Amino acid sequence: MFIRLIESSLKFWIRSKCETISDLKFSINTTAESLLKGNINYLTLSAKRINFKELLLDSIKISAGNINLKLNYLPNKISFVKEFIINLKVITSGSSLEKTLLSPNWKWLGELISKELIEVDSLKSIEIQDNKLKITGFCKIRKIENTCYIILSSNDEKLVLTNSKNSKYLIIPMEDSICIKNAFLEEDSLNIIIEAKIKS
Repeated sequence: MFIRLIESSLKFWIRSKCETISDLKFSINTTAESLLKGNINYLTLSAKRINFKELLLDSIKISAGNINLKLNYLPNKISFVKEFIINLKVITSGSSLEKTLLSPNWKWLGELISKELIEVDSLKSIEIQDNKLKITGFCKIRKIENTCYIILSSNDEKLVLTNSKNSKYLIIPMEDSICIKNAFLEEDSLNIIIEAKIKS
């Protein structure tokens, strides 16, 4: 009964952070004694079709251990005693990535990529072709479009985009609590392996 309360509270907390999320599944591995103290030894989570502040993800898988919950806030609020590490695998398609970078919340990132890597003002489209990002942008002053192919990689736990023609690169800005362990393109999907700290 208590484990169902924990699962319901976690699901409610996750859903409250997302505009949309589908096929949300949980698996909690812990003892009854640990759970009564608010301790979760190991947890896995998976979901599909996520919209998190206009960041569109086709699927996500999360695993975490040594989670300490503050039980007095349940079931209305999830709060943690101390920070812990989560491991994520995020998959998104080229079309979802394009919609994300053209959205109001993420337009700044699309423009940053366009200016730094293909020397245009704004992003027009993104496709995944031959395990590269095909990015097309528009220059307002010259009124021309420019297209280049971008290689996706991780370096020093950061996400790196590199112009395949001139080797110019951009390190994607993100919080210090997020570490990129691997990043690659496969068929029509962008795959990112992440380790992140969840603060108390």
